[in-house]
Amino acid sequence: MISVGVKLARDSKPVTNYSVNIGGIGIYEPQDQRGQIPVPRNFRLESSQVNGDATAAELRLLWDFSPQVWYYDITRTIPGGTPLWLGRISADAYYMQALPRIGKETHAMIRLRAVGKDPNVASTASLKFTW
Repeated sequence: MISVGVKLARDSKPVTNYSVNIGGIGIYEPQDQRGQIPVPRNFRLESSQVNGDATAAELRLLWDFSPQVWYYDITRTIPGGTPLWLGRISADAYYMQALPRIGKETHAMIRLRAVGKDPNVASTASLKFTW
């Protein structure tokens, strides 16, 4: 059993105009693996534009969509190796209005993680954006 409760009050009066988005919940048997998700193919930078002071860049990322994929997560690895989540999409392209440059880094590693219906089944492709 799963239970979620939300209680909102403002000035001791119940709030009636609100919405709650829970996300996805799934229960899977260990043997119920839906197969491996293929590594995203042809992950590439279609276009980029670095701003005037080189502190951020506009990026348009493309890849070949796979019908086995539920969604794609886009992350970048910041200096020191920590991943930073940039977005999620269920398509074959992603536009990033402003990828910030961290310090004087010479490149940014962008990763595309393909996730299946069972979120434990995923694969990743990466590309290097050079400032």
